[in-house]
Amino acid sequence: MEQPSLIRAKAQYSLADSYYKLKQHRESLVEFKKLLSWIRKKENSPYRTGKSEKEVLSLLEKAMFFLGVCYSQITPPEEKVPVYCEQDIKAYDFFVDHFSQSALAPKAIRRKGAIQLAKGDFETAAATFNTLAQTHPDSKEGKNSFYFLVSSAIEVKQFDLARTSFTSMLQNATSYTPLQFAKIGQLMLNAAFYTEAEQAFSKVVDHIENPDVLQIALFSLGKSRYELKEYEQAILPLEELLEKFPNAAKFYDTKFILATVYRETEQHNKAITALSDIFRYSSDKVLINQASYDLGTIQQLQGDLSGALASFMRVALLADPADPNLRDLVEQCVWSAIQLAEELGKYQDAVDLCDQYIKDFSENRD
Repeated sequence: MEQPSLIRAKAQYSLADSYYKLKQHRESLVEFKKLLSWIRKKENSPYRTGKSEKEVLSLLEKAMFFLGVCYSQITPPEEKVPVYCEQDIKAYDFFVDHFSQSALAPKAIRRKGAIQLAKGDFETAAATFNTLAQTHPDSKEGKNSFYFLVSSAIEVKQFDLARTSFTSMLQNATSYTPLQFAKIGQLMLNAAFYTEAEQAFSKVVDHIENPDVLQIALFSLGKSRYELKEYEQAILPLEELLEKFPNAAKFYDTKFILATVYRETEQHNKAITALSDIFRYSSDKVLINQASYDLGTIQQLQGDLSGALASFMRVALLADPADPNLRDLVEQCVWSAIQLAEELGKYQDAVDLCDQYIKDFSENRD
């Protein structure tokens, strides 16, 4: 029969573990602490003798780890948050110091880093995640350490840390999945870090089979390059998107960006074709009027001033300047039409347009 002290320790662990699984974390914390007070010290301990030593060490390993987990699961009074954070970190430090080869060690290091991020100790957190990557490179947590650091840093708007950590992520790119790069790419795109977004989505488009993710990646890669003014490079993923997914969720956004990059690369006929598809398929007044304005700018570049005037006047005369979604666009079209009407010698049109501008946009005058 097992030693009574070992049975008692196991029973105490089961009590703490049961509370934990019931999500009664305060009660679980109390019971784990009680167990640790029995078995943590080896000197003169009835629990750390003879044949029971190995089993007690196993209990100590699990109890110390879940002590830290319990701290992080409890929402303390605001004034006690720093104390709980420090206790949590101490629990994980003790665990890693004594059980560095445990399968739970990388989980403990990651949890410690997450606490430091939540506290705002960003440099310390970065060092913790670097340690995780170096000491446990083959673990799931080690392989994903920089992904977690990048995504967490962006969420708390620590963009310098996010970009530095993303560089480390790229240096070990094979450790991360295309889906992870897609998620990081979207976060970078939302934060207007277009270089990093482009680098992330470049890791996705040739390695993902999920059609929904591929659509997003192709569009976002093209948009990132567009924002970087890499117009020639932006064309390929956007054209591939529409070739593979003719009814893509970002169909109209893609057409607008393509029209712009075609215009910037002097492929004016292709730009007009892209806008024509918006006229053909969309019934949204904002999209249609924006396409009319964009068409006018391209017609100007082609030297078709009469066509450009017609495009601008279509918006100026038919769109509602009281609509907040159209007002700025209508004003721009009226002003562009005035300039073209004068240039073409259509002075009555210019007079009428000036009257319209003064009536509808008088508050914008100096």
